[in-house]
Amino acid sequence: MTSPGQNQQVFRTLLAAFSRPGMVRAFPLGITDSLRGVLACLVDARSSVYLWGGGDETLRQWLRQQGIPYQPSLPAEFVVCNWRDWSWQALASLPIGSEEAPEEGATLILCNVPNGPGSEYVLEGPGVQGRLRSSLPLPPEFLDAWQKLQSQYPRGVDVLLVRAEECIALPRSTHVAAPMLRRLHVVCSQ
Repeated sequence: MTSPGQNQQVFRTLLAAFSRPGMVRAFPLGITDSLRGVLACLVDARSSVYLWGGGDETLRQWLRQQGIPYQPSLPAEFVVCNWRDWSWQALASLPIGSEEAPEEGATLILCNVPNGPGSEYVLEGPGVQGRLRSSLPLPPEFLDAWQKLQSQYPRGVDVLLVRAEECIALPRSTHVAAPMLRRLHVVCSQ
């Protein structure tokens, strides 16, 4: 569990993550369950939470203890999924809001994201100075799903990747692309 002071620190971490997309942000020391810390900061009794794949019983029980209702199906404001159970093709099935109310788009919280370098992407948009080359723990199929949603901006989905000690945020306003390969030009003299 987290204390009120830890909740404030986790909240500041989330603010920093969403304000600087694609940058790894460390959770404060002493957080033993980063997913619960994130949920304690983002959701309340008025929020709707959907546990993709049903979630585990421990998490469902914790949500009940906090007075946070979880939905048996979509739509929901927050969608929580274990990394290994997620398919990027499913991104299109999440609520994206409307032109009049884009804030009604879901926040996808992927937990237990594996450590490792991932793939390199180029990020642009609010919170990114110029263009940012970033190694994100996202598979190649992420890019196609993300770009399809980007075409509907300002509607869309915010994504939060959660590991044990850190998180990475991708707000719906972030443009993500594959890096351009630099071609080597070899000049041969005769």
